[in-house]
Amino acid sequence: MEEKKNQGFWKGFWIGFALFMFCSTALISVILWRSMEGLDAWKARQETAKPTEEKPTEIHVVDPETEPGDEPSQARNDEAERLEEVIRYIDDYFVLDYDKDEMINAALKAYVDAAGDPYSQYLTAEEFDAMMEESSGSYCGVGVQIQQKTETMVTTVLQVFSSGSAKEAGVKPGDIIIGINGENATMMTVDEIVSLVRGEEGTTVEVTFWREWEEMEYTVTLTRRPVEVDTVYYEMKTDGIGYLQLTEFDDVSVKQMETALKALKKEGCSKLILDLRNNPGGLLSSVLDIADLFMKKGLLIFSMEDKQGNVYTYSSEKKATFDGDVIVLVNSYSASASEVLTGCLKDHKLALIMGQKTFGKGIVQGFFKLSDGSAIKLTTEHYQTPGGHDIHKIGIEPDVEGFDDPTTEDVDELIEQAIDYFKQH
Repeated sequence: MEEKKNQGFWKGFWIGFALFMFCSTALISVILWRSMEGLDAWKARQETAKPTEEKPTEIHVVDPETEPGDEPSQARNDEAERLEEVIRYIDDYFVLDYDKDEMINAALKAYVDAAGDPYSQYLTAEEFDAMMEESSGSYCGVGVQIQQKTETMVTTVLQVFSSGSAKEAGVKPGDIIIGINGENATMMTVDEIVSLVRGEEGTTVEVTFWREWEEMEYTVTLTRRPVEVDTVYYEMKTDGIGYLQLTEFDDVSVKQMETALKALKKEGCSKLILDLRNNPGGLLSSVLDIADLFMKKGLLIFSMEDKQGNVYTYSSEKKATFDGDVIVLVNSYSASASEVLTGCLKDHKLALIMGQKTFGKGIVQGFFKLSDGSAIKLTTEHYQTPGGHDIHKIGIEPDVEGFDDPTTEDVDELIEQAIDYFKQH
């Protein structure tokens, strides 16, 4: 009888554990966040943030060296004891081989995932370092920017950088990653895909893509090498009309934007097409500084509210670098920081928005680094555009609709539409 009870216990235990592990799912790379390495820039902005309703003047951001502020409650002690009991039973009785570190990481990932927020996650030290490297604007990989849709787990190539091997192999924006080194990648999280594609310089990775508009599957072997991310591309389109594409909001993006705008103005640009299509977002400090380039000093960029009800407003701090007419191009992959910039320019009537409705991400994430180098990324604030619009899961509607036909490679119909609009107005 005792043996049957033990068998029943372990059967129930492992079924529960399997369900617990299964919770570790959906992750998306569309993020607006405050990185630990960008903390100094964030704090500099924080000192000028204007609290409303006499709220405290600081938003809680945990430095890597600090400990969580609260003393453990009895409930937390009970939870920790329960986990310790599970670990002890496995250590004492489980007869098969297992990796305790992998199990703990999986449990932590599942715990955060079970909160139901696709933007919050537990990151191992390696995953956290890779994410910080990505935000710096340089890394060792194949030279693609990807984005994953939470609901479908479809991972799409957004940009192909000129310095990477993917460009040389013919990979194009819109291609979908379906396999890596012979493994099915359609249910991998974006972090799993990134960890497999990146690696040591000179090594190779085999990636399988699906190109929907050609109904073609193809596999290429790509060589990993240092990739310096050019987040800005610009050129004059015609007399007085310039074009500037911003692919993401990294540490390097602010300086690249300043350089591009000054160069375009020097060439006589008085009307600007600012392309934010397929821009998934990035650093909060970056979008604040880039918004400064288009707004006169003192205009509201956006406001946000944390869990404690603290409401903060962020306004432009400098004289605009570019004060001409602006058309912002957006699509359904323009997200997060892209929507912060689009929303403030739209609400202040500083730009015409053209294209398709944006992604709809109106929340902010913060990183909390743990003692072993791992970290948790948590959604810590909601934000609103200057007009008071909460765009989360809603997006921003364009003033003028339009789109580019991906089958016409030599012509971007939306850019042509923007040029025609400028000529007619």
